[in-house]
Amino acid sequence: MLKAAAIAVMTVSLMGLAGCESPPGPRFQDVGSYSEGLAAVKSVNGKWGFINRNQVLVIPPKFDEVKEFKDGRAAAKVNGRWGFINKQGQWK
Repeated sequence: MLKAAAIAVMTVSLMGLAGCESPPGPRFQDVGSYSEGLAAVKSVNGKWGFINRNQVLVIPPKFDEVKEFKDGRAAAKVNGRWGFINKQGQWK
């Protein structure tokens, strides 16, 4: 009786696992340190963007390179040209 109950519990547990999907791969290839509430992230397409402390993507990954934010702006490189962006991702 105990053996049958144990088998039933294991079967139900395994059936529950069968419905689980594997988690998707990593969202980012690289993540920088937080600076002024944002961290640089490198997406799987090789471009850089920024996430906030809740790990929400707030600046889409569209930059070839980026630096940390300081005084409300960060250096960013696109098509070989450097410039500065604000915390909304707009060029300044």
